[in-house]
Parts: sequence; C-alpha cells; structure tokens
Amino acid sequence: MTRKNLLLLVCIIAVLLLGAIGFFIKAVRDESVAVTTQDPHIVREKQVKLPEVAQEVDKDVPRERKTDISYSGKKESKVKMVIYTDLECPFCKKLHTVLPAITTEFGNSVEIVFRHFPLTIHPSAHMEAEVVNCAIEQSLEKGIRLIDKTYAETTSSGTTYNLGQYLDLGASVDLDRSKLTLCMEQNRYAKSVDEDLESGRSLGVRLTPTVFFLKEGTKTVMVEGARSKEEYQDVLNYFLQ
Repeated sequence: MTRKNLLLLVCIIAVLLLGAIGFFIKAVRDESVAVTTQDPHIVREKQVKLPEVAQEVDKDVPRERKTDISYSGKKESKVKMVIYTDLECPFCKKLHTVLPAITTEFGNSVEIVFRHFPLTIHPSAHMEAEVVNCAIEQSLEKGIRLIDKTYAETTSSGTTYNLGQYLDLGASVDLDRSKLTLCMEQNRYAKSVDEDLESGRSLGVRLTPTVFFLKEGTKTVMVEGARSKEEYQDVLNYFLQ
C-alpha cells in the first residue's frame, strides 16, 4: 500500500470514528431529555417537595372536634384544612378572601373547618365567636353567612361590634335575634370557645390565622399567617398529588 493510500484510509477511519462518536453523544443527550421529561419517578420527586411556607409538626392535631365549623367540603375529603381564626383579625380577614377560590378549585377534595382562637388584643372577638356558635345552632349555612359578613365588614379594630350590634348583624343574615340573645344570656358557648383556644395553644398556635393541613398517612403541616391563594394551593397540591 502506498503512502498516499494509507493516508486516505486513515482519513476515512477518522471520519467514521467522529461520526460514531457524534451519534453516540446525540443518543445519550436524547435519552437524558426523555428521562427528565417522561420518567414519572423524576417528575414525582419534583412534586413532593414541601412548599417553604409550610412546616411539618409533630403534634397530634385532632381531625375533628365537636365544635368544628365546616366551611366547605366533606368529612370524607382527602385533605382537611383546620383554620384557627379570630373574627377581628385583619390577617384572618385576608385569608378569608381566598377561601372561595380554594373551594372552587378543590371542591370536595378538601374540607375547610374553622376553630376559634380569639386573641386577647381583640376584646370583641370572644363574644363574636360565641354568637357564631349560637348562630350555627339555628343553621350552619346562616352561621357561615354571619362569618362571611363579619369578615367583609369588620374594621379589624378588635372592637368593631358590641353585643347588641353583633346580634343585629346576625339578624341581617336572617338569624333569629331573640334566640341568639337567649343563647348568649345562657352563656351557652363561652366554654366551648375557651376549649378551642386551649386546643390551639396545645398545638403551638401563637398567632392567627394558623392553618393545619391534615391527611391520613401524611405528616401534618402548619402554615402561620395570611398567605396568598397560590401558596395555599401549593400546599394542597402537595397533599393531593
């Protein structure tokens, strides 16, 4: 074989090798892209990360209390949002504005319940919580309407209403004012509101709103303070994946 032919052969082999290497690199890159976009395990790994606004808690949060106020969803819902709330709290008012959107998006997959946590810096809040419980004796739907109207109209001053004014507010959502008055005169729900308070304190509740997210088989998490609709949605999506 002449030197010229040998050089030609070497060039041909080099071209073939370079082509093979290029093909191999492309194949590896394509496979990597396919795994990243299609492998359900990798997708799932990205989804399971707990949003930063939430923190896991070691407390045994009761899934149900006798005086829970069911705002939406069902007891059989996959996830439960337990909201410790204060009817005079401006941050609870902010949270309340996003609940309709959460209810619309998640439907019966999520049950939302309220538990009272009236702060001492809001002198009217304990009384308002008692009246709400009296209202629910008459009708859960009207009791929810009273809560909705309270958050819609409260100045969050801590003393928005005196008892007479709050009973009037109850009457404005078609509650029987005389029955509300009798219920309050009998001091029927003062103890249950205090028990809600104590249950919150035992779970480490320090401020309102504090929301616990519960799902059987999944560690309970807590979100403190008012958050955006998207942040609450992220936590719920974490639980519902």
